[in-house]
Amino acid sequence: MQVSAQRRRVPVRIVDWEATETRVRADLLEAAIRWGEFDELAIWSVTLPEEARALLREAGFNVSAAPASIGRAYRGRAHGSRLLVRPVRPEMPPAEWVVADRPLLDLEQWDLRMIYSDGF
Repeated sequence: MQVSAQRRRVPVRIVDWEATETRVRADLLEAAIRWGEFDELAIWSVTLPEEARALLREAGFNVSAAPASIGRAYRGRAHGSRLLVRPVRPEMPPAEWVVADRPLLDLEQWDLRMIYSDGF
């Protein structure tokens, strides 16, 4: 982990958080919180596994419930980056928007991390 001398003056974002098991993931989060002493620490949590969201809740993070679809994820509170999913054929109903047996409008089928965006 690297931070500047002004680490407490700017919001800090966890852009990626991977571990081989839950205990290791918990240790990484605890170390970042304890060592960093950040005023503000944030992470995108909607596509994290439930065990990771539980660790965030236990650490005091506000974790939003997963929306029913990508479209609902940002409706009403959209800011910054967006994701556009459209069919090639306009007459294709949304229920058929599937690639490799994965429904494109199902948020659980996506791996969205801050590290993959340009919004941090």
